[in-house]
Amino acid sequence: MKIESYYNDVNRMKIESYYNDVNRMKIESYYNDVNRMKIESYYSDIYSYYNDVNRIKIKSYYNDVNRMKIESYYNDVNSINIESYYNDVNSMKIESYYNDVNRMKIESYYNDVNRMKIELYYNDVNRMKIEPYYNDVSRIKIESYYNDVNRMKIKSYYKNVNRMTTKPYYNDVNSMKIESYYNDVNIMKI
Repeated sequence: MKIESYYNDVNRMKIESYYNDVNRMKIESYYNDVNRMKIESYYSDIYSYYNDVNRIKIKSYYNDVNRMKIESYYNDVNSINIESYYNDVNSMKIESYYNDVNRMKIESYYNDVNRMKIELYYNDVNRMKIEPYYNDVSRIKIESYYNDVNRMKIKSYYKNVNRMTTKPYYNDVNSMKIESYYNDVNIMKI
């Protein structure tokens, strides 16, 4: 996994998560203005782009095994519901709700080794929560909270050797604290 968080202006953020094999995923969230967001999810070829406030472009390519159902509802300006189902290894459900300006929920489930749940909540301007869960060796939990302008907390948990906790705090514009803990061989603190 690779997590990159950039705070150049008030609340710009980039998160990149890589998973090695079947369930390779990349999530990039950019906050340049209040609620500009870009999410790229690669599931053997799935591209989801959020460029501006309520403009969405979804390109989903499935070769054979991966059957998908996409339901997109635009009732008001930016209300959308996307549900994607896979019948085999990488079973996935994505639900994106845009009820108010920038409230979003994404849930991705994998029924095997790489079971994952991602929840993005935007209740106020830039509050965000991401929780990926893995039921095997590499269980990880990432929580990112934006209560004020650019405060962030990331927690990454590993059941096995590489337990890690990363906590970047942004109280003012560019004050940062990162703590990385490893149980075993690689003891590191930045």
